[in-house]
Amino acid sequence: MYVSDVDFLSLFSNCYSEARDKFLIDAEAAGAVLTSCRHPEPGPDGEALHLDAARIGPREADRLFVLVSGTHGPEGFCGSACQTGWLRAQAGAPLPPGVAVLLLHAHNPFGFAWGVRQTHEKIDLNRNFVAHEDAPANPLCDRFYELLGAFPDQWSDEFFEHFRATKEAFCRERGREETEKWLGYGQYKVPHGLHFGGFEPSWSRETSSRLLREHAEKARHVVLIDIHTGLGRYGYGELLSVDPVDSAGFRRSRAVFGETVTSMPGGTSVATYSAGNVSEGVRRLLPQASVVAHALEFGTWEGPQLDPVKLKCQWMLAKDRLESGEGEAMRRAYRAIFYPENDDWKELVWMRAMMVCRQALAWLEDPEKRSRTGLPETRCINEKRMP
Repeated sequence: MYVSDVDFLSLFSNCYSEARDKFLIDAEAAGAVLTSCRHPEPGPDGEALHLDAARIGPREADRLFVLVSGTHGPEGFCGSACQTGWLRAQAGAPLPPGVAVLLLHAHNPFGFAWGVRQTHEKIDLNRNFVAHEDAPANPLCDRFYELLGAFPDQWSDEFFEHFRATKEAFCRERGREETEKWLGYGQYKVPHGLHFGGFEPSWSRETSSRLLREHAEKARHVVLIDIHTGLGRYGYGELLSVDPVDSAGFRRSRAVFGETVTSMPGGTSVATYSAGNVSEGVRRLLPQASVVAHALEFGTWEGPQLDPVKLKCQWMLAKDRLESGEGEAMRRAYRAIFYPENDDWKELVWMRAMMVCRQALAWLEDPEKRSRTGLPETRCINEKRMP
């Protein structure tokens, strides 16, 4: 089946359970081997939650393409649709010899089902892949939360104004770029604070790590794409590299995907660099392999409305209010920012995601090939924010 033959609108879902059902049906139709890992907590309707892995290709394959959805909860609606669509388009078509594909569906099933960014441990999973006994220091962020003080027992606009004023004071003192950089970097001391990376590995990290070790045991070349939403131009998928622009890793990324790859530490990306991210976590997890790993970030409604919704989501988690009426309204608002249910956005996502999958598989077919095709370099004018 050709990509153009897929009814892309049918790939997108209204809830976690619907997304999972579609994924499992298409994985089975494509002949994938399935592994389902049950999450310890239920969903909002009492439903069982799972991190599902679907593998296509031989176990002895020495080249592996990994596609991940749902690291940040409701961003999984986009990632799940891309995974299901790839399965539907791929059904019956052979992979290049020696290449396998692993799809990790709902990396953070709790966040996906409940509509929140964090895991059930209140952890930002994209900051969790660190050695917690030697977690990265973030003194500016520590000072920020000292000045901010305790989260209130009742949410109020006054608290958000206090948060905003505290942040603006930091921006005047340290500069906006430096403030955004360290507030988004990840912090490992304040559980109720934004971008909390946890005191220990989360369930999702441990489960995905076990699956990756098992499926990438014989891999010598790995390309990993972790799908996110929220930052950048509407509908455009930016490939975010954790490598500096002058590094061998960044040059290798551009050999795979062309000049659309941007560097978070190099300042060419819509996003700032974060500690404990999935890309670097997978590299450390698979030392035997050459790993090309990126977040694929699809722009939505990124802008000033993002901060209050993210902060209120964190407050709801800290106060265990997700099941309240106020919590349900917050979750709807959060979902609306990270999952635009517009046909044009879905079409843009679908076409870009399939391009990235095609480029990844073409490179894995012959990793030593020098000449690559890709989109011309783009420059993003959006303010840098945190993925």
